Amino acid sequence: MNVNSELKNAKKVLIELVKFKESLSEKNNSIKNDIELLIEQYSLFYLVCVRLLNNMSILRRYQNGPYFARKYHQKYSKNERKIAEKANLIRKYYILDENDFFIHTRILLDRYAKLSKYFFINENAPSPHSFRKHREFFKNEEIYKKIIKHKLYADYIRNNMDWFDIFLKRIRDENIVHINHNFLRLSGFQDSGEFNIIILPFKKNQKIIHINICDLIRSTIKFSNFFINYMKKSI
Repeated sequence: MNVNSELKNAKKVLIELVKFKESLSEKNNSIKNDIELLIEQYSLFYLVCVRLLNNMSILRRYQNGPYFARKYHQKYSKNERKIAEKANLIRKYYILDENDFFIHTRILLDRYAKLSKYFFINENAPSPHSFRKHREFFKNEEIYKKIIKHKLYADYIRNNMDWFDIFLKRIRDENIVHINHNFLRLSGFQDSGEFNIIILPFKKNQKIIHINICDLIRSTIKFSNFFINYMKKSI
């Protein structure tokens, strides 16, 4: 995981949103206002990513050095002590940063759903208030068969957003907003050095789910780029 590279990609989206808003004429005040709300929410998403990715990096550095010094009762080097002190502070608040990510990413997707009303005009339109309902609309086979003009958009929502249901929605709905006692949520590093959330179900015959937060960030950025480009061409 290259933190600077990941954050650079995330910031590019924010820059594109600002440029898009500025390119609209005064006649598009309603759209501009909703894009401004999107920019505000994306800014929060970006700030959460900054904290989360930098904190992951520090915790990983701790695992690769100071952790072993402590485990084998060795004295910290000056640099190891600094990393250990940072890691100890981060651990206290890490679950808060993780939860913030799931909450603000979900709100961000709801903001995108709201903007879809500007290109779904005079058609059987998806919900502009909830991304969950927005996706359910396109997953409905009878509705999907009738979509002609925005087939490309519908295909993206149907075929490239499984991560929303399997990972993002599940953690946000079942572990943060509505507590579900049917599984245990753990966090830790995988071999690639990226942070994983592990959903460990208590019931038999249910699969263990590994959630890579870095992949969720990348998927959110990818969708953001797709949506912005699609909207530019459609309004």
